[in-house]
Amino acid sequence: MKLNKDIWKFNNAIKILTAEDKELSLKINSYFNDLRELFLGEGIHLKKVGDFSYNSFRKVNKIFNLDLCAVKYVSNSKIKFSELQEFILEASKKYKGLPEIHTDKNYINLVFNFKNTKINFRIIPVIAKEVEGEMVCKVNRNGIVQEDLVLNLTSDFKKANKLSSGLLVSLKRIINYIMNGEFNYTYDIDFLLLRWFYEYTSKTLDEYILEKYIKRETDLDVKEFMKINNFRKWIKRTVSFYDLVSFIFLKLDSTNTYYFNQFNFEFEEMFDGISRYSLNTNSNFKLPIDYLSEIKLFDTTSIEDKVYIQSNISNENGLSGISWEKFKNDGHKYIVTPVIKSGVANFAMFQKWLTVKSNELYMKLSDELKSEIKSTKQREAMSELNEIANEWLTKYSSKLKYIQPYFDKKYPFSSTYEVDQLASLIIQTVDRIDDKQWIIKNDN
Repeated sequence: MKLNKDIWKFNNAIKILTAEDKELSLKINSYFNDLRELFLGEGIHLKKVGDFSYNSFRKVNKIFNLDLCAVKYVSNSKIKFSELQEFILEASKKYKGLPEIHTDKNYINLVFNFKNTKINFRIIPVIAKEVEGEMVCKVNRNGIVQEDLVLNLTSDFKKANKLSSGLLVSLKRIINYIMNGEFNYTYDIDFLLLRWFYEYTSKTLDEYILEKYIKRETDLDVKEFMKINNFRKWIKRTVSFYDLVSFIFLKLDSTNTYYFNQFNFEFEEMFDGISRYSLNTNSNFKLPIDYLSEIKLFDTTSIEDKVYIQSNISNENGLSGISWEKFKNDGHKYIVTPVIKSGVANFAMFQKWLTVKSNELYMKLSDELKSEIKSTKQREAMSELNEIANEWLTKYSSKLKYIQPYFDKKYPFSSTYEVDQLASLIIQTVDRIDDKQWIIKNDN
């Protein structure tokens, strides 16, 4: 089955099955629209990012955690983050029915209460400047100004979602439903979905171009073919729905990519700083630090295209050297290459939610070791924390990859159920899974 056949049924089923309370959703957007108008008065652009932007956010324990960026576009003029933060505070204080306000050195938290539900807007100040045709966004990380991909990632994910006819947001909704607040930082999932959606689609396009145009020695209007609506239609006609989803989840935490040397992760220690032994707990969260942002198709008879490719080959922020080497070996007219971007998205919130999860896991430590961890029993405490953390990391990984067998043709699900029935089966089964069933025995 190609993507075209039942994608709307799948998307519609997932939207219904994972929908939040309509009145709450309308109220959240009402708060956002009011804030956006107030911020514009200060020359600041308020933007939804991540799950808030995709409408794939979930309420957990009667709390919505929603991320926003307050963007100040600059040219040659300079503005300090302390000034931008002050502008954000002043704009927030003008809100009719002043929300609860909390300040952090990296973000501002506005808290609204509606129908016994807490709505947290966490606003990240961003200074954006165009550099060589690219918008570079910088944020404050504990007093150090650094680049951040949160706006780029949100834009890239929404574009890829359009190309996939809404499939990527549906997958994000399923994952968030399965996770159920397991970890409030979800941009890592966006990285992973983009990596493997574009890897699979690029390879499919590569094979299509070879068979349809290169072997037949026929010409292709590259610019017309790659227009977003035309490319989207090609994906719907050509890409296999089940094969694509199965591929994405089978490869989700893999580093092995056809087009680049590898996909990279940073390993963030869950209990960093608890004691001098914390680096020995082997309890590391794998944070992806690159993703595929788009696909490019080049005509090598164009000198401009060849110069562009050669100037932009990179394993960090650029085109695939593998695709270029393949062209040099085979001499084919057309080159397909995804584009890789490197960095992290909304790192301030990653640090916050990793600290929250670390504290939550630390509270599971035995009372005796908690009382003595700073003195005589550090080694024993680190051993127990390692077990606690690795159990959670296993659960996180299990939930992340849970739906893969439902789409894998080696299993009976895809041949037994219609696609909307399959969506319903996944949700109903997840609802019946006991929390302890996510743990793999002897994983530690």
